Amino acid sequence: MTTKPCHPGLQSRRGFTLMELLVVISITAVLATLIFMLSNRAIRSARNAAELGNLRQAGQGVTLVAADLGYYPPGWHSGTSWAGLVANEFN
Repeated sequence: MTTKPCHPGLQSRRGFTLMELLVVISITAVLATLIFMLSNRAIRSARNAAELGNLRQAGQGVTLVAADLGYYPPGWHSGTSWAGLVANEFN
């Protein structure tokens, strides 16, 4: 399919119009934003999982020490024990 030039003597040029270029740029920006948001959510979820694993290990360690010693280590807050602090994090 050939196109006729508007003015005699001018060759038809094929390329992107400004509107097509702006549409492509806006679609790319929207997709990049979505990917960025999803990656941040995945990173946050991975950090939460790692923190929960660390907390479980700390609780297991305190429980093992308590099993060996026969008592829980004293708490660092007034009136709060290690067992209470660890139990509150799992509820």
